[in-house]
Amino acid sequence: MLADAHPLHDHYLPAAEFRARPELLRTLEVSPPVIDGQTRAVAIETFDKQACGGTHVPTTADVGRFSIYRNENKGRINKRLSVRLDVTLLES
Repeated sequence: MLADAHPLHDHYLPAAEFRARPELLRTLEVSPPVIDGQTRAVAIETFDKQACGGTHVPTTADVGRFSIYRNENKGRINKRLSVRLDVTLLES
């Protein structure tokens, strides 16, 4: 998925539309910001779309390769994944 370089796109939608589309909210405790009545949504072409106020890479390939080295339970429904980037790709 990452190596396929799927483009990421963002756009803004009215807060009322965001509230009417629960599939756009994937976090249980933190909602994305509503600024001037708008919520930002980020889409990975052919894969996923959700509301998000954070920063993002232009394509999935820009993430590079990584491995999950630890998986922690942080409560009944919360998990924390720790990842390591493959720095050999950064050195070339």
